Amino acid sequence: MKKRMTLSRVGTLRRLRGIAVLFALLWVAATFGVEKDIDQQKVLAYVEKLSEIKSPQQALDYWRSLQPELGGTDGRYEYWLGKIYQDLQQNEAALQAFNQSVKLDPGNRWPYLKIAELGIQQGAYEAVESLMNKLINAYPDWYLAPLTLAQSYYASGRYDDAVKAVTTSLKIELTLEGYVLLSKAALETKDYLTVVQAGVTAQESDPQLQKDPELSERIVQALVGMERRDKAAVYLDGQKSALPAETIRALRDKYALK
Repeated sequence: MKKRMTLSRVGTLRRLRGIAVLFALLWVAATFGVEKDIDQQKVLAYVEKLSEIKSPQQALDYWRSLQPELGGTDGRYEYWLGKIYQDLQQNEAALQAFNQSVKLDPGNRWPYLKIAELGIQQGAYEAVESLMNKLINAYPDWYLAPLTLAQSYYASGRYDDAVKAVTTSLKIELTLEGYVLLSKAALETKDYLTVVQAGVTAQESDPQLQKDPELSERIVQALVGMERRDKAAVYLDGQKSALPAETIRALRDKYALK
């Protein structure tokens, strides 16, 4: 019979995993290089087939079968292996795969983002931010580096810095993810106008986001913060076709809207 894990044991494991992520981040930051011109044709057909496999475990079995042919070459095999492990929520194995990918090709920027994602999950914010700043300096026109930096700032409670970083990302490329994050970070800094502008832009760009109650509430909260309760009420009226009636009612009651 398996023993139940105590809270102290869980905490110890989390600390050890956080340390592992931190050391990996420090290593890739130290070995960060410039992008190489590497032929990717060898793996394109395999990746296409991989994308057709719906089961993460089946995807892992398939990809592992390609290790003798693709493993240890240009890092692409290890990168996709790490993504599969992430889908399986096997983050330690994913970290090892991404780290190996970086060792094989320090100039491929994509594994760095994945390692940063794991770093944010483990709370290794300073290491993530150091790595992302290196990416920003090397690839100033790549929106994902400042976006990931903004995610780290937001997760660590540095909301002003998160607003600045995600704004930089949006100046490079307009993305829904960027606008949604901007609405969240700006709300924390009480920049209510930016919350409304970013939130409405996101909802107008993707109708599915009109059904997001959290985003809708941020817009309402910002309008109330601007003392525009009339605008908040009008906004909620416009959301009747997107949000359930009970959600609309709850928001009206919560923010005392007529």
